Amino acid sequence: MSIFHDDVREALFEYERTEDGLLLLEVFRRAAQYGIPVPPDAYLALNGVLDRYQSGECKTLDEAFNVKRPQNWKQPATQAKRQIDRTGMSRIGRLWHRGKELQAAGIMPTDNALWEALAAEFYVSPSRAKNWFYEVEHKQKN
Repeated sequence: MSIFHDDVREALFEYERTEDGLLLLEVFRRAAQYGIPVPPDAYLALNGVLDRYQSGECKTLDEAFNVKRPQNWKQPATQAKRQIDRTGMSRIGRLWHRGKELQAAGIMPTDNALWEALAAEFYVSPSRAKNWFYEVEHKQKN
């Protein structure tokens, strides 16, 4: 097995653990991205989701996939940080990478200069720069 297969299986494991349909869709996205077959268990899970929707057991696809937006979710804020540029990278991803570059240059997260520099470069507040940075940092560790 390759690292790509492991990545797909990890997403499938997380879906099976949480039953969060977004993770099920992530299995399909990763498999397509890596050009590898979708695991049979993911196909069966998707088939079950669609059966629940088509049979009328669930009123909406959200309900069938078991997905909900978090309370107080704001569409504009999500769109701003997920905005993709010409490089294909999201704004939040670019901010995190730039933060890592600044850290390598000696500006540490305990220093407000890091958040102020990122804020000025990405046209956000220092607190938003810090929140976005740690959002990606947290995902990198998990």
